[in-house]
Amino acid sequence: MPTRLPVHRRRPKKKNGKRLDYVVSAISLSLIVGLLVLNSSFMMNHQWEKAFDSSDWMIPMPMGTTMQDRILPDWYLTTECSIYSIDCVSREVKRNKYQSYPFPLVNSNLQNGTLPKDKVTWKPSTTFPKFQKKTKNPIEKITNKDFVPHQDAQACIQKATTRSLKEQLDDLLPSHNEFKQKDDYTNERIVYTISDYSYAKDMIDDAFYMARVVMKLDYFFLVAMDKATIQLACDRGYPVMGWPALPAEMMPKYNASDADSYKSTKKVADVALSKWLIALEILERDFPLFFFEMDVWFLKSPKFLWKDQEVDVIFSGHADNPNYVNIGIYSVLPTPKAKEYFGICIDLFKQRPKVHDQLIMMQILYWDMATKKGQEITWRKNMGNIKDVWGVPPPEFPKFPNGYVSHGRFPIWAIVSGERPILSEEVVAIHVLCGKPLTAPHGKKQMAKEMGAWIGSNGYYDSDDAKYLWVDGHIFNALSMTMTHSGRHDWYQYHDMQTLRWTVASTIALANHTGRIWVMPKVVNNRGLNFIWSILDMETAEPFVDVRETTFPSNPQSWKTTQRYNPASRIAISGDEKETIQLYKQSNAWSSSKPSLPEAWDFPYESASDSMEKWFALADESNEARLLLAGLPASRGLFIPMIQMYNKIKKERDKLTTVDLASMSQTDAKAWLRKENVQYFDAQGHYISTGDDGDLSVLPLDKKIVYIYASLKWCKHTFDDSGLLELLPSRVTASSDCYGHGKHPSS
Repeated sequence: MPTRLPVHRRRPKKKNGKRLDYVVSAISLSLIVGLLVLNSSFMMNHQWEKAFDSSDWMIPMPMGTTMQDRILPDWYLTTECSIYSIDCVSREVKRNKYQSYPFPLVNSNLQNGTLPKDKVTWKPSTTFPKFQKKTKNPIEKITNKDFVPHQDAQACIQKATTRSLKEQLDDLLPSHNEFKQKDDYTNERIVYTISDYSYAKDMIDDAFYMARVVMKLDYFFLVAMDKATIQLACDRGYPVMGWPALPAEMMPKYNASDADSYKSTKKVADVALSKWLIALEILERDFPLFFFEMDVWFLKSPKFLWKDQEVDVIFSGHADNPNYVNIGIYSVLPTPKAKEYFGICIDLFKQRPKVHDQLIMMQILYWDMATKKGQEITWRKNMGNIKDVWGVPPPEFPKFPNGYVSHGRFPIWAIVSGERPILSEEVVAIHVLCGKPLTAPHGKKQMAKEMGAWIGSNGYYDSDDAKYLWVDGHIFNALSMTMTHSGRHDWYQYHDMQTLRWTVASTIALANHTGRIWVMPKVVNNRGLNFIWSILDMETAEPFVDVRETTFPSNPQSWKTTQRYNPASRIAISGDEKETIQLYKQSNAWSSSKPSLPEAWDFPYESASDSMEKWFALADESNEARLLLAGLPASRGLFIPMIQMYNKIKKERDKLTTVDLASMSQTDAKAWLRKENVQYFDAQGHYISTGDDGDLSVLPLDKKIVYIYASLKWCKHTFDDSGLLELLPSRVTASSDCYGHGKHPSS
């Protein structure tokens, strides 16, 4: 039933005949309504301005500028929206906050004069910059660019490589008096991690920064598993222990038939024994300890997690199975039970070196749980997917004079361990796992970077000197392989992996030429987005460029000193090998208030090398830009001459596998090369166009790009594009990475 309006009754007139109260009321009401309207208008405008001018992204604008002036360059969408975000693009685009892409998007609109005069300035060819060949400039990583080894580095290396485990701990550990002088020493820990060079080469500074600044630790050292890691730590003056060569009686005995099993390698034994022996030594000295593996990244201090610890050992769990302990992180008190626990783990491993260290530690915990439940104590035959763990017959039951170790779990929301850790505001650390232990260090690090957990010390994110190159001009500022266009008059191609690979090689060559960091592009296909590192073997790209992860642009850490990569410049090339090419440049691509009008040049096609030289010349002219956005057409037209060159090189490389040039005399080798019409390789089987030291600067530009393309390898599971379905960001894991295991494509 609708609400009835109130009935207003007429009031009697005053004696003077004037209804002053009505006048006063009317005036008061008018004033109130006016104020409300003004306030409402102000609040609406204020709320809109507040929403639109969010300091998270809005560039400070001078007074008097209009809302239209504040529209951002479209490449900002990459800084707003992570590859993980499913709603960000539509949400941001609906706010009409981006300018249009300043250059043409499709080949059919590229002829001189087809673009409106107010959209581009067509310039005569005489104004185009000349390509400048550069002398060899080795790839310099921004991190630790000016590093100087510590003055005591040699003495440190000597100690770490010659002293015993106990002697090294004597130097590293504090005295008990020093330890107990802490205000809350009962909640302090001796903290250590272990690492080989595969992690330490780009993580050692991060690990110590994380320990000091994020975890707020007072006592932390690194156990180096190889000489290269010892060198890294000593050069930096970090507290380090070199993992010693153990005496024969300490090492497990392996059968010759087990030599090929990953569980039987020395690396597995070193990792297991280093955890346990060092823990036992620390506990024997009556210090509590905290251990974490190098594939753990802390987002905040974990100290509150072990505060007032009551059980002997606290483990982390697994996100997908909270009852299955994870031995990558644990806190231990120096109790008799804990000391006995680690000692028995060592004894069991020596008897059964094929048993994974986690299963050994869990077996003892199962006995404790069975005892509490009044169940029979047995050897668990199966653990997870591993059958017949202990063999037949199993070892003798060890004795526990002090009783079984008591244990607890860190909350799974605090220490998140899994192949795809799920983050929340309560997360203390993530532990990135993969299907096979002690594998995929590069993939684990990439997962941490893409998830924003990477520490990024020494200018990784906030260098004042860094210059970046992004792939530009395709969908979502990425590499598109959906409905790519192969030429002005040719057919469309679907899922063109070959064009994607050539675009990657060309932009890596451009980053190499200009000394820029290559920011990994997203790969766009009709099933979603992909990480390039799950498609490209990044080990083969590292000799040519320094790289950053896909989510680098959307990570606020990378904006600390860059003002969103100001200044920025945009370049693009389009056309095909049959007719003409067009070059575009926008110098002031960062500014949202007055972006410069794009400049354009039109040239008849001469050669692939000439076309790429013109594109590179525009990049050279943009040398002062912190960010260079480089666009290539999503087609293979410009690449066809280089594809043909590569196919010849591939045939020649295949021929070289049939003969041993090194065993021939120079005369015989050259005669064989002439007979087989080999043009690209010398008598030693080296790529003939590079300098003696592999200097790419001596190559014509098209051959340089071909050389890089021929050097790159690709993940085998992506040779069929249907494999990309399993590599979407929500499904990708460290195991999706093929670092060091890529293959050359057939073309």
